[in-house]
Amino acid sequence: MNRIALVLGRGVEGCGVTKFSLEQARWFRKNGMDVTIFAAADVVWTRIRAHDTEDIKLVMFADAAESEQFTRTIDADFDLMIINSLPARPSNQANGKRAQLATLACTTNFIKAIESVKVPMVLIQHDHTKTSIKRSGGLSEAVKRANVLFAHSVTNDFAVMADEILDRNGIGSFFGDASETPMFGFQPGMEFDHCRDSYATTDPPTLNAHRWIGRTTSWKGYYQMFQFHKDYLRKNGQVTMLEGMERCIALVDIRKRYDFIEHPHRKDEHDDDHNIALDTLPHVFGPYNHDKMLKRMARAGFGYQLSLLKDRYIERSIEYTHCEVACTGTVPVFRKEFGELCTHRSQNKPLIECEGNGTIWLGDDNGEECWEEMKRINADPALRRAKAAEAFKFYRDHQDSEFTFTEMWKKITDNV
Repeated sequence: MNRIALVLGRGVEGCGVTKFSLEQARWFRKNGMDVTIFAAADVVWTRIRAHDTEDIKLVMFADAAESEQFTRTIDADFDLMIINSLPARPSNQANGKRAQLATLACTTNFIKAIESVKVPMVLIQHDHTKTSIKRSGGLSEAVKRANVLFAHSVTNDFAVMADEILDRNGIGSFFGDASETPMFGFQPGMEFDHCRDSYATTDPPTLNAHRWIGRTTSWKGYYQMFQFHKDYLRKNGQVTMLEGMERCIALVDIRKRYDFIEHPHRKDEHDDDHNIALDTLPHVFGPYNHDKMLKRMARAGFGYQLSLLKDRYIERSIEYTHCEVACTGTVPVFRKEFGELCTHRSQNKPLIECEGNGTIWLGDDNGEECWEEMKRINADPALRRAKAAEAFKFYRDHQDSEFTFTEMWKKITDNV
């Protein structure tokens, strides 16, 4: 199998699934395979420009003729199809009757396409929770059609839902008729060396700059960032910047609890944070261009990724933003509770218990300890360089595509 089609049924969302597809394609090409990324053009997402997606081929699945041509192309030109996202489930909440009909047509034709394609198919489910997964159209059809299934954790909600769809625990299992489609856990691989070479800088960082990256969803840990700023950073003359905070109803609740300065649309002059009229209040920025954001992160004293999920969702998988913070040369600040739940790939113990992790672990009850460690790092340039180098080596060993995509590919080729 040397010709691979990667398919984004939900379109170019500009978030982790898009990043995963680009990194996966890079790994395939590096290993001598031909790969093409296809994405639904039926929905245009606010983060569509977050990554360089010029090479992605767009398909209007709502157009029956275009969808049928996609099916013919897959069978004629590819040996394997990997689905990285499914289209949105038709909903009465869509904006207007026309939008509802378009969503329905997209999902209906996408299902027909994957059921008609004759090459083997792999389904990778990137969502963690049942609520998010249920928003996907064609889930049951895709699970039944797939030759191999992947999830961030084999104990998460998707694993449970897939078992139900395949009747692994019901009457089918009793009579021996349940599907034996294998499911594996996976880690979203990234080429760490490429990221470091693209963004790490030898320029001295802005020591009092603290940069958080994420989205306006509570499990990304923005409340923890606001609270740490309020309790420790503000009174010590530090500057906090939160990147990726879309305008939504959640901002109303945040405003009730914290004061901040909002920059909903990043302007050119904000690409260099020294040109912002810096204030002791946190600066909140909207969706970012991925390339420019990482250049800014490389100049920060500390880079924050404060996501936290329940243990059944995590297993070994860390977010791309964890990886990227570790590549830019800043000192990573990650969620203490996450480090206690996530297992290191090669050391096989919680990240927080591994030696040489190079990470400041910020929890709900250790803010003072973290701030004291930050002061020590800022006072000692050699210590700062050592922490950053440790973090890069540690997280590269944990989730570089050299290891994780190689492991994933072996599981695919062993089972199709």
